[in-house]
Amino acid sequence: MDRRARRPDQPTVTIARALSDGGKLAWLYDVVVAPAWRGRGVGQALVRLILDHPTVRRARRVWLGTRDAQTLYAKFGFIERQDLPPRGFTTTDMVLCR
Repeated sequence: MDRRARRPDQPTVTIARALSDGGKLAWLYDVVVAPAWRGRGVGQALVRLILDHPTVRRARRVWLGTRDAQTLYAKFGFIERQDLPPRGFTTTDMVLCR
């Protein structure tokens, strides 16, 4: 959102970030809905909007991490990582924590 378009007296209702390599992978981050707006479908509308963005829509896989919103994401077809079919090759997931 363009910060100039938001007036200071208007609270932020929801935010989210998405990142895509423009090809086969995309990541969804930080979907947050203000407590007063939860349960109204705002989070679903935002996720739907992000998943429909052309660079995310083209991705073969969209990854995300969630602490407590599994049921929300399941509505869009997300499944847990352990339920993915096995890869045809051996791989190790690695993370650099700073």
